Amino acid sequence: MLGAFVLTAPAANAIPEGTIKAECKDAGGTYNTSTSGGQRYSSCDYKDIDGGWHSDQYVNGEYTGTIDIEKGAPPPTGKTSVAPPPPVFNPGMAPAR
Repeated sequence: MLGAFVLTAPAANAIPEGTIKAECKDAGGTYNTSTSGGQRYSSCDYKDIDGGWHSDQYVNGEYTGTIDIEKGAPPPTGKTSVAPPPPVFNPGMAPAR
C-alpha cells in the first residue's frame, strides 16, 4: 500500500507580518489582523492624498487586493476590514466538520 504525505509550506510570495505592519505604519495606516480556520487575515487601512480610504488585504502574508472606500464615507474602524471570505461548498458534497 502506498501512502502520500501532503506538506504545506509558506507561500513563495508571502510577506512577513512584521513587514506588512511596519509598511502600514510608515504609510500612516492602521494595521489589523485576525485568524480563522488556520488562516491569517491582515489589512492596512489608509487614506490617500485626495481623502479616499483604502484597505490593502492579505491572506497568510499574500496580497489579495485593495478595497476602495468611497470618498465621504466614514473610515474603516477596528477589525471590520479584516474578514475571512465566506466558506464555499461544492454542491453535492457535504461540508467538512
